[in-house]
Amino acid sequence: MYRYPVLPSARVPGAQYSHVRSLLLAAAVIAIIVGVISAIVQAARPTTNPCGVACRPHTGLRLLNAATYTNQQFGYTVAYDANLLSVGNQDQNGVQLQATNGDGEIDFTATSGSDVSGAVAAEVNNLNTNQFQNMQQIGPVRGAEIGLVLGQGLAYSADFVPPDGTGQSVPVGLVVMAASQGGITITVTAFSAQSMDIQVEPYGLDVAQAFDFPVTNTIWKGQQ
Repeated sequence: MYRYPVLPSARVPGAQYSHVRSLLLAAAVIAIIVGVISAIVQAARPTTNPCGVACRPHTGLRLLNAATYTNQQFGYTVAYDANLLSVGNQDQNGVQLQATNGDGEIDFTATSGSDVSGAVAAEVNNLNTNQFQNMQQIGPVRGAEIGLVLGQGLAYSADFVPPDGTGQSVPVGLVVMAASQGGITITVTAFSAQSMDIQVEPYGLDVAQAFDFPVTNTIWKGQQ
């Protein structure tokens, strides 16, 4: 019987095409797997947090209706929303910003030194007990910051009696905070009508958002 010669696969056009197609298909599968793995790695990569003071603008106001108070004695500046707060009393140590709607105030005062807990205690002890009655401590102010500098604070509930003797007492939320940097301690005292709104929990200051802006945008000496 006559035997036909068997050609090697490299000499057979169909077999050669099938081998090349297999290589291309394998390469495509590998590329897809690599792409999926890369996407997963990118998604799982941790993101960086805002850098706070280091990335804040050094000049200019942060709101169209913002105003600033600058303390010459201790070299700090407080930016505030002029639509919501206005300057009341001020002295060489600090300033009193009053809510334009009459709902409370926020006071800034500075002293030399770095005793943060002592500054908070001293401010609480100096509160006028004729105006702030039935004070009950709510607890510490967690994450207390002034100008993005970590500090300490205490929160209270109280009954506020208008200093002019007119009107009835009003339940208020009261917060006292202090932070220190560069040998200077800034103390902030803020109060406003007490609110049960979940957005201002757990300290219950009705105009907390108006107070948050100047506290966050306090610029310490040397940061300008």
